[in-house]
Amino acid sequence: MRILLVTRDFPPHASAGTEVYTLSLALGLRQLGHDINVACVGRWNEDPTYFNGVTEDIHRGINVSRLHLNWLRAPDPNRYLYN
Repeated sequence: MRILLVTRDFPPHASAGTEVYTLSLALGLRQLGHDINVACVGRWNEDPTYFNGVTEDIHRGINVSRLHLNWLRAPDPNRYLYN
């Protein structure tokens, strides 16, 4: 089965509770034979425009897509951050 896990951040860039739990879940599901992908936000406020692309990498055998947004550059930053 193909499974997408969505989280705010993911190792190795962050390693707090949610990130560690998501990594453990991803590794366990992969061990059961599932095709696992993770989608998360990369940089939150460093780039020159609101949307700054997506980078793909692999962490411990898990495919990770990092969406780079600068919410401070959004047309309505508070609403975009909320949404």
